[in-house]
Amino acid sequence: MMQGASGKSLLALFAALALLWGAIIGFLHLERGTLLRAAERDVTNLSLAFEEQSFWLLSTVDQLLRAVKADLEADAQHFDLARVIRRQNSPAGASVEVSVIDAAGYLLASTRGLGPDARITNYLDRAHVLAHLDRDSGGIFIGPPIIGRLSGRHSVPVSLRINRPDGSFGGVAVAAINPADLANYYRRLDLGKSGVVSIVGMDGMVRARSGEEDGDTTGKSVGQQSMLSTPLMSRFRQAPSGTFTTVSAIDGVERIVAYRAIHDYPLIATVGLSLAEVLAPWHTLLVWTVAAGILASLAFYGFFHMLLVEEKRRQRQARDTEEANRLLRLAEQVAMVGHWQIELASGRVIWSDEVYRIHGLDQNSFQPSLEAARALLEPEDHDLLSALVQEAIDGADNFETRMRIRRPDGTQRHLVVRGIVVRNEAGEAQSLFGAMSDVTERTRQEEALRQARREAEEAAKAKADFLATVSHELRTPLNAVIGFADLLLTANPPEAERRHYIRLQAEAGRTLLAVINDVLDFSKIDAGRLELEEMASETVGLLQTCVDLVRPMAEEKGLRVILDIAPDLPPWLMLDPTRVRQIVLNLLNNAVKFTQAGHVGLRARVEMVEGKPFLRLAVEDTGIGIPPARQGKLFEPFHQADASTARRYGGTGLGLAICKRLVSLMEGRIGVSSDAGRGSTFWVEVPLRPTEAPNHAPALPTPGATGAGAVPARPLRILVAEDLPVNQLLIRAILERAGHQVEMVADGAAAVEAVQHHNVDLVLMDVQMPGMDGLEATRAIRALPSMAGRIPIVALTANALPAEVERCRRAGMNDHLAKPIEAEHLVAALVRWSQRIGPVQALPPAETAPAATPAPAPTPVEEQVPVLQEEMLNQLETLMGAATLHSMLSEVDNTLRQRLSVLQADDTPRDTVRTNAHAMISLAGNFGLMEMSTRARQLEHLCEDETAGPAELTAGIQALAQAAARAQAALAERLPQLAAAEG
Repeated sequence: MMQGASGKSLLALFAALALLWGAIIGFLHLERGTLLRAAERDVTNLSLAFEEQSFWLLSTVDQLLRAVKADLEADAQHFDLARVIRRQNSPAGASVEVSVIDAAGYLLASTRGLGPDARITNYLDRAHVLAHLDRDSGGIFIGPPIIGRLSGRHSVPVSLRINRPDGSFGGVAVAAINPADLANYYRRLDLGKSGVVSIVGMDGMVRARSGEEDGDTTGKSVGQQSMLSTPLMSRFRQAPSGTFTTVSAIDGVERIVAYRAIHDYPLIATVGLSLAEVLAPWHTLLVWTVAAGILASLAFYGFFHMLLVEEKRRQRQARDTEEANRLLRLAEQVAMVGHWQIELASGRVIWSDEVYRIHGLDQNSFQPSLEAARALLEPEDHDLLSALVQEAIDGADNFETRMRIRRPDGTQRHLVVRGIVVRNEAGEAQSLFGAMSDVTERTRQEEALRQARREAEEAAKAKADFLATVSHELRTPLNAVIGFADLLLTANPPEAERRHYIRLQAEAGRTLLAVINDVLDFSKIDAGRLELEEMASETVGLLQTCVDLVRPMAEEKGLRVILDIAPDLPPWLMLDPTRVRQIVLNLLNNAVKFTQAGHVGLRARVEMVEGKPFLRLAVEDTGIGIPPARQGKLFEPFHQADASTARRYGGTGLGLAICKRLVSLMEGRIGVSSDAGRGSTFWVEVPLRPTEAPNHAPALPTPGATGAGAVPARPLRILVAEDLPVNQLLIRAILERAGHQVEMVADGAAAVEAVQHHNVDLVLMDVQMPGMDGLEATRAIRALPSMAGRIPIVALTANALPAEVERCRRAGMNDHLAKPIEAEHLVAALVRWSQRIGPVQALPPAETAPAATPAPAPTPVEEQVPVLQEEMLNQLETLMGAATLHSMLSEVDNTLRQRLSVLQADDTPRDTVRTNAHAMISLAGNFGLMEMSTRARQLEHLCEDETAGPAELTAGIQALAQAAARAQAALAERLPQLAAAEG
């Protein structure tokens, strides 16, 4: 073991040295990179400043030359160069000689003056003169550095062409700039001994370079050496500015160079810093760092040698301690008790392994302390532990208590903690020592026994309350049945009073039957003997029936009833219609029972739950609401919100329990959202299983005829095939008010089936319906061999174009009525057909029926189609009454909102847009919303037009939405008037 320990120490030494030198090398590498990046940043900033200074100098010279050109071209005879120079701002800190050379190449004027040689010295061969001979570029020309023929000094010529009045060459204005002035920026910069600034032309010639003015030999490069093949020009061709490191082709010094094109001029400004000077501080740092590393390595060696000696001693001691701890752990595991110690002076806390296990903690990651141990306790036990410890220290010497802790995984444990106080010879408390044991299981068993007893007592009380409630609910209607029966037997009341007694007796009997049914249903479900009878069920009709059943009771209390069915809800679902109706009616009856004002509503839509489609039915009300604390037991048997509810509203408390168990059988769920005084929403979610309509789908139940006051010559038995529930209600109301008997079906297949089994005088057939549409249904009826095949069929369609009318005629229809439906037109058409049919059942053959008259084309919205046609709405109010119209308009408003939301969705397919637009044509027009109906018709035409693009469809949808907003505003004004008329 000792050899292993020595080997580990040597490995640790080598690892430490490797880390040390790795850190040194990394540090030096980072420092070198930092210096280079800083130098690149500095030289880039310097090049930018140098470029700006050079641009300022050149632009000043440019302005000076243009002033000379302007004066000379304006008045050559009175031209005075000195006057122009005085008027212009000369470049500060730079010596510039300005000369004017005439068209012959001789000096005309110069700021140096004209000596004897000036008149005989010709400059036509100079590049800065030749550049202007053939053309006028309009700008200055910066030539390569030259040696002045008169001055004998280096200069950079900047020239500008002068024109005669006829535009021909008249000479040049020349500014000779001392190259040293271009590079004098160098004097203000700390570039080091080998730093350099220069200006290079696009031709690769050096125009100016720092150092030449002091007699530096490198100055010979100005105007003499081409830089075209150097990295500078190669880089410049790739980017107008940048930095790079290179060895100078002029003096052989390696530099970090930053270059930048001078704005508006064909020159490049460069600034270079010597790489050796930049890295000089780093080389110094390198020497000192390596020396420090050597000293640290020697210190490491000495430290690890001492550590090796100490490690051998500690290993011997550790073996003895480990054996003692092993025996202690075995003892604690056998006894299932852990020990602990608290040193009062230092606050140090010591736990045994068993204490860590009890707390669910890892001793390698958790360091026990008084605060940490106290934080693990439940908040209620914090003060208890502190008080017991203080009491023991004050003189009690020992303590024992129970407390609870919360493990990191969230589980709660119950502990028994015992402790004693360890004192010194003077009697002062030095530490606390104790043991703890986990008694969670025993505590749970005790609590389970107590909970079982409480539940048994609560169950007994709930059943006693239920028996009392059921007894009351049974006795109350029985008293009415028996009491009124005695009155009828013993007394001889008047006929009106007798009929009143019988009605009350029947109502009491129905109440008694409802109580018995609830008890029997619950018993059957509780015994597991209830089985669902699933079948294809028509969704809208099922829900409409539920709403119609509770509507009278709601309207007696002045409540508004809302039915809101999502447009995307499948028309046929596979479910148990009896049990679904039982659930919905139970929730609706409760909503009406507990609501005194406002509304109750049934909403149905498709809901995705964990990626699967569910049918969601929500019943909402504006009633008394339920406090959150009492919602938990609503769906338990024999429970209501509170005892006062049963006393005030009645009921056995079984309804919601039955609903919950029925929903569970359907593999669904039920819940409630409510607040006291703010109404409630009870919702049910069951798996959505769409199915096809059966071949012989049952027709919706229809009330009897209202024969009184019949308008037509003979009341007719009319079959209406219409898929929209709102249109069904409207057509039924109009026809029954007119004295006709009405049978309603939702699709073409049901219409074909109905004419074969029912005695029908006439069929009103919607053209566009899901499944079998009206045209297919008409063809199927005409193919029947019996008299049913000759029944008159009148088309109902929102498409009134001649082509559509012709399609209906070819399919076998006898007449055509355009949607939106106007009550007067519908009633008049039925009067006409009743007269044709006569009192006999025989029907005229289809081929002899009058041809349908094509309806006029729809009026464009631009022709001021009204938002709401008041006359049509007044006719509907006369036909069906204000109350019915108010209810129907509310449902129309909800349906239009739903269909509009489908249209405005981003991912709605084109066919879905067309289908919803077609439905909205009649839905809006039937109730006088003419602008909205017209906009819907236009949108349908756009969908049918293959050349119409997405932008046109979007514009059509927006136009429909705007018309819908105006229509809803108009309805909002009219609905209060209808509500007032109801009252």
